[in-house]
Amino acid sequence: MVKLMVADPIGLGKYLRMVAKDPAEQIALKANPNEKIGQFLAAPVPAGVTIIPNFDTATETYIAIPWEQDILATEAKVQVGDYGFPNFYFSLEPQSSDLSERERAYDFRVGDYVMSRCV
Repeated sequence: MVKLMVADPIGLGKYLRMVAKDPAEQIALKANPNEKIGQFLAAPVPAGVTIIPNFDTATETYIAIPWEQDILATEAKVQVGDYGFPNFYFSLEPQSSDLSERERAYDFRVGDYVMSRCV
C-alpha cells in the first residue's frame, strides 16, 4: 500500500466536510480523486496509484482494512516500544472556548481520520 502524506490536514478536513454536504462536489471527487485529494498532499500521487473515495450513507458504512505489510510493520514497532501518537494530536484544543479553534481541531481530525492508517 502506498503511504500518502497529508501536508494540509486542516484544509483536507474542510474540503471533506464540504464534499459530504454537496452532491455536485461528490461527483467531482469521484471523477478526479487524485487531483482533488492530491492538492492536500505533501507529494504528488504516484503514477499508477488511484485514490478511491467511498461515501458512507445512512445504511452503509465502509471500512478500510489495513494492508498486511502495514500491520506486520506496526506490530514490530509495538513489540520494541517504538509506537506512539504523533505530537500534533496534543496541540489541538477541541474543548476551547474559541469556536475557530474547535473548528480547526475538527477539520484536522476529519482530514487525518480519512487519510491515516495508524502505523
